[in-house]
Amino acid sequence: MARILRCPACGALWRVDLEDASAQLRCGECGTVFASAKAETLDVDDEVLDEALARRTASDDAEATPEGDAAADTSPDAAPTEDSGTDDTAPASDAKPRSNPLWGLLGTVAVIGLAFGGVLWSADAIVQSAPALRPAFQAACGTLPCPGFAWMDAKAWTVSGEIVDAAQITATPVPLGDPNAAAGDSQATPLQVRIRFENATARTLLLPLVEVKLLDAAGTPIAERLVEPADLGFATVGGDAPRLAPQARTEALLTITTPLPVKPTGLALKAWDPQLR
Repeated sequence: MARILRCPACGALWRVDLEDASAQLRCGECGTVFASAKAETLDVDDEVLDEALARRTASDDAEATPEGDAAADTSPDAAPTEDSGTDDTAPASDAKPRSNPLWGLLGTVAVIGLAFGGVLWSADAIVQSAPALRPAFQAACGTLPCPGFAWMDAKAWTVSGEIVDAAQITATPVPLGDPNAAAGDSQATPLQVRIRFENATARTLLLPLVEVKLLDAAGTPIAERLVEPADLGFATVGGDAPRLAPQARTEALLTITTPLPVKPTGLALKAWDPQLR
């Protein structure tokens, strides 16, 4: 059997031999000298105590430094011990692991990187809800990956077309010229304009507005209108203008039913950015 004593001054626990229980002891923790007969004691089986100490030693932090051996005035083998299962507890180490500022910096950089990546990934949706941000995103997405983003660049388009006889091709009429012209006032033989779009760039582009001018034999405009992609039958994408993939082509027909002073013989087309709407 082993006897466990509690220092009456600081509460530290010590293991002493039973035959030395009547001696005057000095606490190795605080230096107080006290009579063992006046201290709180607890008798514990040696095997139980050794097992408790072994479990505690295995769970101690590897960097913790062991306490120095405590010696009593009359018992040199007195040493600090752990509680064997009572409410008494031994002093705990105040050692704290040192934090590395590099990890904090790396964590901050990682969070910022993830947030920035999320913004680039959602660039198209953000620009649709806040068109004023488009110039900033077009500048950033020119060098950084922005999946699904579509550029607005009227100068990058190749737009061509021709006047086609409506007797050969029919489509939904789209008045050109006076928007208030009645259907009954349309000319007997309507015209159609075939408009071709070519995206020769390596980026997805938003379809532009098209300025359509019908010209007479002298090259003078006799009617003109700014046509939107929706007027040509192109569906919008998430509220934004339709788009065309890199190196792709498409075309549409514009039917003209508004009365014209003379039959047009020429055509002039020009692309404009969709934000002019």
